[in-house]
Amino acid sequence: MQKTELLNIIDERLIDRLYQYCYARTSYSFEAQELCSDILYAVVRSSHSGGDMDSPESYFWGIAHKIYADFCRRRSEREAHAVTGDAEDVLGLVPDTSELAAAEREEDERLLGNILSRITFLSRAYRDVMVGFYLEGKSTACLSTELHISESAVRQRLFAARNDVRNEVKKMSETKIIQKPMTLEKLDFKQWGMGNPQDGCPWQLCERQLSRHVLWLCRNKPATAKAVSDELGVPMPYIEEELELQVCGENGRYGTLRKTDSGKYVTNFILLDEGEIREVRQIYKDCIPMVCDVVVKYIEAHREEYMSLPYLNKMPTFNLIMWQSVKGMSAVFTCIVEKKLKEKYFPDIREEKRPYTVFGYRKSEERDGWWGMGRDIIEAEALGGYKRISLQNIYMNKLKAHFRCGHDIYRDAVLIMAIRAVEGISVKELDEKGKEIAAKAIECGYLYRDEDMLYTKFLVGRRQDEGRLRDINKGMVSAFEETADRVAEQLAGFIRKNIPEHLMGDYLFVNTLAGDSVINYLVDTLVEKGLLTLPSDGIGAEGMWMLVE
Repeated sequence: MQKTELLNIIDERLIDRLYQYCYARTSYSFEAQELCSDILYAVVRSSHSGGDMDSPESYFWGIAHKIYADFCRRRSEREAHAVTGDAEDVLGLVPDTSELAAAEREEDERLLGNILSRITFLSRAYRDVMVGFYLEGKSTACLSTELHISESAVRQRLFAARNDVRNEVKKMSETKIIQKPMTLEKLDFKQWGMGNPQDGCPWQLCERQLSRHVLWLCRNKPATAKAVSDELGVPMPYIEEELELQVCGENGRYGTLRKTDSGKYVTNFILLDEGEIREVRQIYKDCIPMVCDVVVKYIEAHREEYMSLPYLNKMPTFNLIMWQSVKGMSAVFTCIVEKKLKEKYFPDIREEKRPYTVFGYRKSEERDGWWGMGRDIIEAEALGGYKRISLQNIYMNKLKAHFRCGHDIYRDAVLIMAIRAVEGISVKELDEKGKEIAAKAIECGYLYRDEDMLYTKFLVGRRQDEGRLRDINKGMVSAFEETADRVAEQLAGFIRKNIPEHLMGDYLFVNTLAGDSVINYLVDTLVEKGLLTLPSDGIGAEGMWMLVE
């Protein structure tokens, strides 16, 4: 019979018998605990040494008797060196070794510091029994009651934890290292979110470098709290707290980490590294010339159709209309790719449905100063003479954002002035405060002045006409089909290779990350062709669109 079968017989009943064996042969409970743990440790070591044995239980008790014999020998040696007699007489015999005693105390303090340091790197289950038993003097029975586990489980944890601490302290003493230094290099992510961030955005809890390093260590491959603690050199209490925080997330339902059935932690969102984001963007970049060529020809052929839509502005310009169209034009292509991914390559994958989902990639340095184009929407009711309004704001590296999601329109006097001025406001009707607000609105591109009247400068339309601009852009679909086929095929290969199984429900966000490059190149091309104009200081009426009821 193989020695490896020794581990199969170690159960709660056998450990109880072993503890009784040790307790009967020692003077104190802590000695029994020590002896019991030493025997179990010797059994585990022997089981890994290989070889045969006749009977597992006989072999087990043979090891127990041998370890007990060693224990008795050490106890006899201690007693042989013991001195008895009157305390004052004995102390008088002891030489003055204050310097030696100080050195010994210093060494003891160093070793104790090492031990306490390593205890902080134990997981909570093992840390609780070590602190309770050795530092607080609690019995195994007391710890069993407090921790709601059996006494055998307490003893097992003491055994495992003590040996872990013993080995680590020995290693630290040999290498003269008190603790692994906590050096967290700067780690940056570029992150996006889709949906309503007011429902809870996990990224709000990832501002600290510790949080980001924890996420990165758990990227794609599950890791234990102990592995994260050891890798980062951060004590377990901090790591356990961080892991719980990231699993819970801001809203208690969706966090940046998820806990597996085995108790490990893994990222709960798509997070690419630098090489991966370059790879997927290159797939789109290769088709940019064709996309831009199609868009330029299409715009020139449909200029009158774009201008003929029923805008409410007094003077809607082609430039403002194109700024609202450009995102839709690039989206036409990326949406075709998305459709092909769904129907041809991943028809059986069920998409995750959340109010808000995050995704991103690691970024070590600023490469090109942009990350695509974003669009934020804010709404209000009963304002400026309208039943309901919706303000859309697009932004990118060459176009600054006027506002972001969650912006309070009702507290923004400058924006309210622009909302009221769609049909014009007479300058003469404004008081001094109103004129000051109007001046700010003109400066940021919300208003323009025509003689004694102020008018809204950004694009304004009726809500029911919103789809008509998108319908014009859809005419480009047929021209994109062949190229979109090629892009979808390459993206599908990347997704199968790089996205872990538990995140496949979010696979479409890979297309979002890859396709954000289209808009940047398209804007550059349209500016070069004179079909788009950039605001001089990066902020103006461009990118703003108000829809009203």
